[in-house]
Amino acid sequence: MEETCKVSKPRYHASNHTVEWDGCEGADDYVLSWDQGEQNNTFIEIEGHGNQRHMNLDGNTKREITFKLEAKTNDCGLGPPATMKLERTFVPGPLECPRIEANGCFLSVLWKAPKDDGGSPVTEYQVTMLNGTEWTTLS
Repeated sequence: MEETCKVSKPRYHASNHTVEWDGCEGADDYVLSWDQGEQNNTFIEIEGHGNQRHMNLDGNTKREITFKLEAKTNDCGLGPPATMKLERTFVPGPLECPRIEANGCFLSVLWKAPKDDGGSPVTEYQVTMLNGTEWTTLS
């Protein structure tokens, strides 16, 4: 009995929305699909050839995407799937309750953290001030 081909190490590159993986000997092609449904197992195939696929995630707001990757041979069909979960982050939501308080010659800028952190902790805030016609970053 001929051994089926199993792909390994699928990975996602956020910079160019590309999924690639280590191929396996004997594969004629690969089938990559991703779960874009609200319920699991609504897999949509991503077209292409070779061990890399480009996909457009613009407009997709799911924070976690599951990919299923299978090697395909003309003789034996599809091999066992490799799966990968992509945890995505987005920019945080707007700050809550921003305000400025004056105390003599000093101004204080105050706010509450955004309700939506975009999927990862907020680690830094940047405060800028319009100084004439130029924006200045405050420390």
